[in-house]
Amino acid sequence: MWKDTRHGSIWSLQQVAGNSPSLVAYKRVNYFFDWLPDQWINGRQIVVFSMNPSTCVARVQSRRAGINTIVDSFEVPAPPIADICSRAIAFTRATISRMPE
Repeated sequence: MWKDTRHGSIWSLQQVAGNSPSLVAYKRVNYFFDWLPDQWINGRQIVVFSMNPSTCVARVQSRRAGINTIVDSFEVPAPPIADICSRAIAFTRATISRMPE
């Protein structure tokens, strides 16, 4: 369970799976994103990137698919991207055990 209890907080979270040969291939094709340092959860590599100042994605490889955990903030002004990415990483951490390796 993931809950934001701040009054007026507006967030969106989604997980999307799609065909992908590897994290390296995904990063090569999407070089234009703002890539943050990779993370490791339960021995698995997580790549993290921002798509814009209010959207962050944590991506993990699951067999022949990539799973993106996407977090958007709709607050104006947007919180720091590090805060948004922390939420994407936290939700990935909470669900990674259900993603096949």
